[in-house]
Amino acid sequence: MKNKRVLVVCDDNVRRKFIERNILDYEFEPLRYPNFLAARKAIQLDSFAVIVIDLLMPIEQKLALVEEACKSQPGTPVIAVEKKTVSGRDGISVIAPVSCQP
Repeated sequence: MKNKRVLVVCDDNVRRKFIERNILDYEFEPLRYPNFLAARKAIQLDSFAVIVIDLLMPIEQKLALVEEACKSQPGTPVIAVEKKTVSGRDGISVIAPVSCQP
């Protein structure tokens, strides 16, 4: 069975729910953890099809999660996203997939 689990790391409830709804549209299973440390532990112990990290998190936490993902799950895509407002409507903009190449 193909892994369809997506870790969503976002400290804003509204944006996280928006991301999760879009993930569900593609028949993936969004997962979240109650805090940064729990998400980092999940990256170490679990496997995910994709890891999505919100750019509004503190930079130290974002970098630590990306580093952990590259170390623990080198083949898993990591995607950084940010809030984007177009014509007065909020949305999500994909900044870049993160490359875990040495």
